[in-house]
Amino acid sequence: MTEKTKELQNVKSQLGKKGQVLDDANKKILQLEKQLNSANQNVPQLKQELNSVQQSLDAKARELESKNKELEDNKNRKPSAVDTQRVKGKVNYASASFILSGMCAVGASLTILYLVICILHLS
Repeated sequence: MTEKTKELQNVKSQLGKKGQVLDDANKKILQLEKQLNSANQNVPQLKQELNSVQQSLDAKARELESKNKELEDNKNRKPSAVDTQRVKGKVNYASASFILSGMCAVGASLTILYLVICILHLS
């Protein structure tokens, strides 16, 4: 009879340990669900920011296209007294600088969005 009592106590002890592990797992699940909900609330804001940056980039691209067209139209006119090579260099530098800064902005926005998704996925 004492063997059965010891075995019963051992099973009760193991059951208590398993119950504690289950409680810990449930707490962790609740914590992760809260984090997921918090991150999901940030996704629309990040999408809105990304759309805003994209619209800004599109507007700047259209502006640059119109300026490039204007410059192309000015090629057919008489050269003025202004040093055209210097102006072209500035325009090329400005165009390249704008495009690179725009790419960095889009890259940063996308990186933040996908970083949140990756963090949520890995959690």
